[in-house]
Amino acid sequence: MNSAINVLTWVMYFIGLYFSVFWMYALFERYNIFSAEHKSSASRKPKRFPMVSVIIPAYNAASTIRDCLTSVIRIDYPREMLEIIVVNDGSTDKTLSVVSEIMGSNSGMRIKLMSQNNLGKGAALNNAIRECKGEFFACLDSDSFVEPEILQRMLFVFEEGSPDVAIVTPAMKVYRPRTLIQKFQRVEYLIALLFNRLLSHFDALYVAPGPFSLYRTDVVRKLGGFDERNLTEDQEIGYRMQKFNYRLKHCFDGYVYTVSPETIGQLFRQRSRWWTGSLLNFLKYKSLLLNPKYGHFGIFQLPFIMIGYLTVFLVVFFFFYFTILPWFDRFYEFYLVGFDWKTLASSFRLSFDVLRYDLGRMFILLTLLGFGLATFFLAHRSAREGVFKHGFLYLPLYFLFYYVLLAFIYVIAAVQLLVGRRNNKWLGKSI
Repeated sequence: MNSAINVLTWVMYFIGLYFSVFWMYALFERYNIFSAEHKSSASRKPKRFPMVSVIIPAYNAASTIRDCLTSVIRIDYPREMLEIIVVNDGSTDKTLSVVSEIMGSNSGMRIKLMSQNNLGKGAALNNAIRECKGEFFACLDSDSFVEPEILQRMLFVFEEGSPDVAIVTPAMKVYRPRTLIQKFQRVEYLIALLFNRLLSHFDALYVAPGPFSLYRTDVVRKLGGFDERNLTEDQEIGYRMQKFNYRLKHCFDGYVYTVSPETIGQLFRQRSRWWTGSLLNFLKYKSLLLNPKYGHFGIFQLPFIMIGYLTVFLVVFFFFYFTILPWFDRFYEFYLVGFDWKTLASSFRLSFDVLRYDLGRMFILLTLLGFGLATFFLAHRSAREGVFKHGFLYLPLYFLFYYVLLAFIYVIAAVQLLVGRRNNKWLGKSI
């Protein structure tokens, strides 16, 4: 058993070290490019202003739809070239009345309200795409809010790219994090922004986030629209674009803010759906794996995703083996001495001998810690966020606890998938 644990531990070390070195090398190699992009951010504006449709699927969104829709109305873009379509997905709250009120007070804007039964986000998007007039369209979740400059900056990315760029993704941040779980997600999102920016340079993006990803309308129509039965339709459309050799690009300064889960329960429901949908999409497009036809996406990104699926199980296993089991051992020793604290304490000896430790493993762990901290600081700098903007006491917990929590959620989601419990009770709605 110890030999098997030893092998698994070294496998984990090797995987972590390999990908850490790769990502760090890639980041520092493009450091000058990223710096130049930041310096030119103010001039990143399109030369022309095509018709753009902003589609907002809304299900029981009365608490957020007003701010969401208002942020779109305030976008810095010619009014005659901006169309807003709100799709009411069978809401049972006051979503309809709130939208109607906003439409009445903004009669100069081109705002259209559509309604459907509660069919989900994919169906809402497809219904709007059939009606929209924009050369481009953006999908905006009803609990998200955009900055006024976002549309011009994202259209600039289309202009500077090639005609086969079909999707530009935004820089998504957590909106006003208050709870500990939201602060964890804030850091997670900033790190994701850094890697999305890097993946964009490799043409290896595969997710078009619901908060304001921008699409070429004719390409999405050509590919048949969104998969209405998919748990994560924003990821499925990304995989499909890669399959047909379209490109996805990231707009590092196109900021959108989304309301993130406040509690572990809410996080569990969200991430269970994300992880399950991600795994199903990976299996659906497994033919792209290690296929040189798809460049970095097939050769590097998909294997990285596959290894990630396997790693979460090892994380949970090692957490039990190295953290939970030792506590059981201590409790058993406590039981053997009749729960006598004095006897147990008298046998305790505190000693530190560096020769007793595996220096090779310590070196790897310290190296991985160094890479993690470097990524943490680079992510904040890339996103123009202060490191301690929301305090610092939660940061040690983030590194020690948060990813273990996500690993547990993903393992539970995998078990639920295996036993066939992929329904709204367990995974929540997709809108």
